Amino acid sequence: METSIYRRLAQRLDAIPNGFPATKSGIELRLLQKIFAPEEAGLAAVMRLTPEPSIAIARSDFTVHIDMSDVQAVDSVPRHAQPEH
Repeated sequence: METSIYRRLAQRLDAIPNGFPATKSGIELRLLQKIFAPEEAGLAAVMRLTPEPSIAIARSDFTVHIDMSDVQAVDSVPRHAQPEH
């Protein structure tokens, strides 16, 4: 199951302009496993390139449980305290 999370992330990354093509050896999946914990990979695989509310991300097809109180805490951060894009 864990490999499928990284495969989904690799497919998501390959869809962006820079691309992240699959290789015969699967080295890209091992690279992602070194960079992302399974929970992080699952979250990154469902995120979009355009800004979206955290509640939308939390309710997406994400395989790890997200505590909705954490989502509310993120949403309560004042706009001026959030980083510029």
